[in-house]
Amino acid sequence: MEFRSAAPADEPSLTALWRTAFGDAPVGALWRTDPGRHPRTVVAVEDGRVLSALHWMPRPIRSADGATDRVGCLGGVATRPEARGRGLVTRLLADAVDAMTADRCAWSLLCTGTPDVYRSAGWETFPTPLWHAGLPARPAPPPDTALPRTAGPGDTARLAALHDRFDAARPLTTVRTAADWRLRVPHWYDRTTVTLLTDPTTAAAPGADPARPGGYAVARLGPGAAEVLELALAGPDPAARARALLTGIAVRARAAGHRRLTVRAPDVPAVRAAVEAVFPDASAAAAHTGMARPLLASRARVRATVTAPGAVHWFGDSV
Repeated sequence: MEFRSAAPADEPSLTALWRTAFGDAPVGALWRTDPGRHPRTVVAVEDGRVLSALHWMPRPIRSADGATDRVGCLGGVATRPEARGRGLVTRLLADAVDAMTADRCAWSLLCTGTPDVYRSAGWETFPTPLWHAGLPARPAPPPDTALPRTAGPGDTARLAALHDRFDAARPLTTVRTAADWRLRVPHWYDRTTVTLLTDPTTAAAPGADPARPGGYAVARLGPGAAEVLELALAGPDPAARARALLTGIAVRARAAGHRRLTVRAPDVPAVRAAVEAVFPDASAAAAHTGMARPLLASRARVRATVTAPGAVHWFGDSV
């Protein structure tokens, strides 16, 4: 067994591994957008075949004290079924910790449905707020509020400005770049999702303020569970904007045959009020799929960020 960084010759084997582990999720496609992917991918290779792998990437994430931390975000952690139980991921995690620390990452972040795999390596779960709700038969927007429209390719600058404004001081959010909007966000928010924008007009004219009042929300409404993945609100009466967005999503979810919806968003007054108005039977809950591990930062600093009021890590920033 050989443990090392990935090489270009490993790409077909890596792609096959991730397709087996994650199906149609765009893990391989996102990995290929990282110019430093080979040295930041740790693999276990036997007889020329990748049996286990993980990829990490440094990302700028806002902290609870208003600073921005360099965070090693882990993704693509997978092992071929026939190689499980051999401690391969444990070894790869140790190598990744060494590499992220050498790269001056303050801490590490990952999202997983199998947290026990990572606890022994020093990662701890943290709660992510969400709501589970039944969909009303005839969702209605607030009075004098138009339902949102579907955002198009020409709205990217507007969405980015709203995102930056809403998350400017929000702990656990990623500081997105133009490259993120061009390469990363479209992979996660693909044809299986819909993005709604409260602005009823077309894209902003040249010279217009893209951060003018408004809001957007991203939802997955395809086969399986319906869920809100991201939102941003700007300007006066954010609760009304959130209500209009959630109502628009509820209408589309109903039309797609769904009867229930999960809302993943920060537990802030505007969002909470909108959820309660649109979904009277909504129940607040928490997911524990996010995990963090201190590297150069103290455990207290990391914990303060991931548990801060209003903290959220959007699905579109997954590695």
